[in-house]
Amino acid sequence: MSATPETVGREERPHHHGRTPAQWQRIEHHTRTLDRAIRITQMSDAKVAPVLALHVSLAAVAVTQGSEVGRLLRGEGHAAFATMAGWVLLGLYMVTALVASFFVVVVYVPTAPKRGAARTHMNSLFYFDDIQAMTADDFEHRSIHMDIDVAERDVIRQAHTVSRIASEKLIGVQRAYLFSAIALFAWMLLILLAQL
Repeated sequence: MSATPETVGREERPHHHGRTPAQWQRIEHHTRTLDRAIRITQMSDAKVAPVLALHVSLAAVAVTQGSEVGRLLRGEGHAAFATMAGWVLLGLYMVTALVASFFVVVVYVPTAPKRGAARTHMNSLFYFDDIQAMTADDFEHRSIHMDIDVAERDVIRQAHTVSRIASEKLIGVQRAYLFSAIALFAWMLLILLAQL
């Protein structure tokens, strides 16, 4: 009995490979990848903005509730256990708020490029810092006469670099939200304890 396509093992089936894309298609693909990575960095900046708003709001509450919290921390009208818990909650709030703020800064201000970035990125025609380092005439000349192989390698490098930055920013956003949630929880418990 001859083998049918259904009975042939997966490892025995011929593997069909697609065509290798043309160079212009590869460049277009990597340019789209670069564009998506840039948009992710912008989205990360927007997503971390509420963290700043939260901490500003908590600072405003601290002004209005400062006397109540102060009495709790001094032990005025509160049991010793409540005062100790108040100090622990205040310490937890301060540490987590500082850590959250650190990650906000990491998101907004990623690793700064070294000065002379044009040499580091080999005078990229895709990287803004390299472009601004060129004269307008030099940029125009290089753009018109650029070698297609150089352009392909350039866009691949830039897509990789910006994707790394986008990934780091997203991780920073997650950590900023996590520590902000802990800070908010500690602050709410502290205010509640101060009102008792």
